[in-house]
Amino acid sequence: MLSSLLAKTFDFALSTLIFLLLMVWYRIPFTLYILLFLPLFALQFLFTYGVSLFLAATNLFYRDVRYLLSLIITLWFYLTPVIYATEFFPPEYRWIFQLNPMSVFINAYRQILLTNSLPNFPSLAVGVLVSVIIFAISLRIFRRLEGMFADVA
Repeated sequence: MLSSLLAKTFDFALSTLIFLLLMVWYRIPFTLYILLFLPLFALQFLFTYGVSLFLAATNLFYRDVRYLLSLIITLWFYLTPVIYATEFFPPEYRWIFQLNPMSVFINAYRQILLTNSLPNFPSLAVGVLVSVIIFAISLRIFRRLEGMFADVA
């Protein structure tokens, strides 16, 4: 599972290289804020690894998780501000996006790469907290169920 995630990380690195080339092409300046990209990516990786650990463990026992995951990812895409910015929503409703760690990460990437500013640290703190909690719980569940994997498969 970790190997799959690392393979996708390589794909992401190639995509990031193309993105950086486009930043040069469109004359978007590089600032010191771009150094925050790697720590931010590490937090996103931790979150993704936690979710994948949980899904891998539960998929072995509940085969329908695989089919449900497709629907969840589609819905999650539309609930994450990838094709729209959270600024389009009234300020009193923006807190809802902070509950979605991917939303927090996407907005932080936008802030450090496109607006050349620091990410919103209170919002990022919520994303970090959710990521660490999800990873810790998923790792515990995975290790608890790990002994039964050979019996089920």
